[in-house]
Amino acid sequence: MCLTIPVTGKNLLGRVLPVQWDTTCTDQLITWLLTHSANHHILFHDKNTGESSHTPPAAPGDKPSSCNKKEVHLAIASHIFTNDPVYGGQWAANLERYPVSVMNHLVSLKDKYHEHAKRLNQTGAGVAPRMDNLCGKPSWV
Repeated sequence: MCLTIPVTGKNLLGRVLPVQWDTTCTDQLITWLLTHSANHHILFHDKNTGESSHTPPAAPGDKPSSCNKKEVHLAIASHIFTNDPVYGGQWAANLERYPVSVMNHLVSLKDKYHEHAKRLNQTGAGVAPRMDNLCGKPSWV
């Protein structure tokens, strides 16, 4: 017997559906991070170096949702899943599950980024400028 999952986000067995991070949810996550630089700083701040990885400049009045990562993950999950047609129905009843999914997806995206950056660096660290690639006379000539 094959069970179909209705669009409401509930299945016939009453189980909570695992989050499938499609392009739409991932785009919402990235957009939220880019527009909330104070939260971006909390999530990606390196305690050892004191630096934040590529934090966008803070907008005037931009304040973090919280002072810890767990609550920032909750704010992101709320933004993405509250009105989602698939997960919105189970969001309120499972507040502890969705922030964990956000955290796991961020770790996955960060790992993929590092994997691609490493591979690109192995190809010769970028494009070497040639005279015919430049628009105008280069400053070193």
